[in-house]
Amino acid sequence: MKRHKKKFIEGFLITLLNPKPIFFFMALFPQFISLNEAYIFQFVLLAITFSVLVVIIHSIYALFAKSAKHKLSTEKGSRVLSKTSGSFFMYFFLVVRSLCFFFLQENEKMKSALFSFVFARNFRI
Repeated sequence: MKRHKKKFIEGFLITLLNPKPIFFFMALFPQFISLNEAYIFQFVLLAITFSVLVVIIHSIYALFAKSAKHKLSTEKGSRVLSKTSGSFFMYFFLVVRSLCFFFLQENEKMKSALFSFVFARNFRI
């Protein structure tokens, strides 16, 4: 039990002292705070709303991850994951290849420079 408490405190302190969320909230919250009303109440309401939404979203992520673990740990699930990821990478290659062909088709100098760079790099000329 102490180990979990120590990890929680460590994670809490790291999150609390991280400057990125501090800057994020400094940029986001002032847009929703009215200067005519009590500042503290508005800020606390925004912070609680944000925290509740984060807990809900992360709980949904955890439920989906638990469900995916059970489905993907079977042999059929592993096969589906392998075929899906392979198909995604083949599709990604085709998109990148077609974009390169489309953009380099117009500029012959750029095309020859890219070809010589790839050729010289792969074959050490």
